[in-house]
Amino acid sequence: MDNDTKEGSACPEIGDVAPDFVLPGSNEEDIHLLELLDSQVVLVFFTDTFSIFSTGQADYFHRLHESMSNLGVVFIGIATEPMSTLMTFIEAQDIPFLMASDFDRKVSKLYGVYADEVGSLRCVAKPSIIIVDTDGKIDYFWIGDPEDSLPKIEDITERIIKSKSD
Repeated sequence: MDNDTKEGSACPEIGDVAPDFVLPGSNEEDIHLLELLDSQVVLVFFTDTFSIFSTGQADYFHRLHESMSNLGVVFIGIATEPMSTLMTFIEAQDIPFLMASDFDRKVSKLYGVYADEVGSLRCVAKPSIIIVDTDGKIDYFWIGDPEDSLPKIEDITERIIKSKSD
């Protein structure tokens, strides 16, 4: 992974303390990262909703979530869309996990996944997967571009299991 986005904002690295955030959630409650750290937290950043990128990402993230369903992790999808759009997307794509709206793009920028442009989309997050351990540190960080291959689900699941045994 390149630790800089093309816009030049630095990405946190494995071992760094994960930037804290509070975002509105699809459960109609605020999602505060620090309040979730009694479990490992998996953050997945969607590029957008209702595009060719997002439907592929939704399918992949759904399978990733399913593979982790018995591992006791908190799984949160984050997109730079308003909550009303996310709620429609959740219903249309049958998203089984909590989603959060990063409409002001602060969290995407904090994590270094914000992009001025991804394909024909503007001001969005690059597709990303971040695992935060129970100490609040980043244990895994993948950031991609739409043409990149997504990481193998088995590799990410194994990373969660390995972290739990350390």
